[in-house]
Amino acid sequence: MRKPVFLPAGLGALLLVLSAADSGAEPPMCGLVTVEASPALDPEWRENVDLLRATLAHDIKGADCIAVELRLEPSASGAIVRARSADGRETVRPLADPRAVVPVVLGLLASAPVESPQTAGSGSRTAIPSLDNASPARDEKDPHEVPDFPPSPPSASVSPPSVHVAIGLSTGLRVGVPTDVIMWDSEVRVDVLFHEWLVFALMRYAPLGAVSGIAADTDEYEELGVGFGAGRRWSWGGHTLDLTASPSAVFVNQEVDSPVEVSGELAQLRIAGAARYGYALGAGWRFTTTLDTEFDVASMIKERRAAPGLPAIPMWTAGLRLGGSASLL
Repeated sequence: MRKPVFLPAGLGALLLVLSAADSGAEPPMCGLVTVEASPALDPEWRENVDLLRATLAHDIKGADCIAVELRLEPSASGAIVRARSADGRETVRPLADPRAVVPVVLGLLASAPVESPQTAGSGSRTAIPSLDNASPARDEKDPHEVPDFPPSPPSASVSPPSVHVAIGLSTGLRVGVPTDVIMWDSEVRVDVLFHEWLVFALMRYAPLGAVSGIAADTDEYEELGVGFGAGRRWSWGGHTLDLTASPSAVFVNQEVDSPVEVSGELAQLRIAGAARYGYALGAGWRFTTTLDTEFDVASMIKERRAAPGLPAIPMWTAGLRLGGSASLL
């Protein structure tokens, strides 16, 4: 038979003191409030979401710790915050200013159902009933009792639009072969984005160009192109990448003044592919860098000239442009 083990009196007293000290220790930080941010949010919004997480971890603890799921998503006016309580009730708040993230969320938590103190340590939650359902015999109001979440408004009025429209302008340089051509090139483009898919229309104009072997002249080479196309967008954080393809009609005007003046115009049907990188600047604006290439099948099969005595029209061109885009919807 094993002998009982007795703790010395001094050690037992020390354990009692430590237990009493632990019972008065500060409750741990709250881990019941979860915050999720959409990857499509602009950088300024994500910075304020990080500030919100730090504020919740520092200020929400003990009896004020309640289970609420928070999610921030982009919208046409800025962003929306969705809050869902443990019993499934949900509320939505639109936000126009990133700096409003922290105060609005703290206000939502102040009006959310709270957990009962008797169940706070067990992890289970019991929503305190509202005043309308309180017993008539109840004389004292729980200091933690707050109104329930209001009913969620129709999601169509606050949800981000599924279709986005943007207009972009870019400018840069374009080169062409087999006749060596270098030109100043500008493009206006209107994009319609449905989820991750794009349709767009563009107009491209190169007012100045220099052709190898022709004396420099302000009107020796011009291009005007219009086209329609489609593609797909990939997004991560504040970055986007658009890969597109489009047919375009390009009108080329060429002229030489020496030894005799010769000019001519020619239309080409070109097939273009483009890659456009975008970086969000906030409030619907994006910085863009576009790399594209075009080729004319007819000119690849047989050399084409705008007029006798003029160099061949380029059968292949490539351009690099910098610019920006702004959201219209």
